[in-house]
Amino acid sequence: MNISPSELLNLWLKEQIALLNQCKGSMSDCLEISISLLLQSPLMLEDKHAMKLLKIICYLPAGVKKDNLPCLADVTPRMTLKATTTLSKIGLINLSPNERWNVLSSVRHFVLQQYRCSKSEIDMKIMKKFQ
Repeated sequence: MNISPSELLNLWLKEQIALLNQCKGSMSDCLEISISLLLQSPLMLEDKHAMKLLKIICYLPAGVKKDNLPCLADVTPRMTLKATTTLSKIGLINLSPNERWNVLSSVRHFVLQQYRCSKSEIDMKIMKKFQ
């Protein structure tokens, strides 16, 4: 990430104020705003495969086995590693002890509501094989 500490602080202060102003509703509204901010973060925007992988992981309730994700996403293992590193750094996914990429249910719900997978991103025959 090519952002100076002062730029990062300014972004954080700006977003913090916006979050406080917008977050006068329910706790659920605040959570959605927080997830939305993560999805619009510079790290996410710099990684063109991160959102695609996140949508696929969210689509499968039990998560995705680490070794199966490149095949499911039709992305090279190197690009998968980069995207999962990005998603892990910002706290959107985690790797379980049994080597499955998972998301919190609140993240899954938000992503499935706001960023649905297109038919071109999901081949149901392949998805069923890797569940």
